[in-house]
Amino acid sequence: MSPELLFGLRLSAIGLGVTFVALGLLSLMMRGLLRVFPPEQAKPKPPVEAPVAADNEEQRLEEMAVALAVGISLLEREGSFVQRDPTLGKLLEEK
Repeated sequence: MSPELLFGLRLSAIGLGVTFVALGLLSLMMRGLLRVFPPEQAKPKPPVEAPVAADNEEQRLEEMAVALAVGISLLEREGSFVQRDPTLGKLLEEK
């Protein structure tokens, strides 16, 4: 093998070794910090009582019906509900 190839392989091996040693040290340091500063235990939250759904659901449905009625009336006013022939020729003739 040529000396340049051997030098490149040696340099690659050294670089990989240094990288894995640094990652190992970082992992050990993280484990040590977790032992020194353990994570706090999560306290269980008390269950939240759900509000009465019947009144809220009824009001929500009423608001949605009003919004739908307003939207339909606006579309009718613009003329968007006019029945049109969907064929390409008819659409091109209109313009």
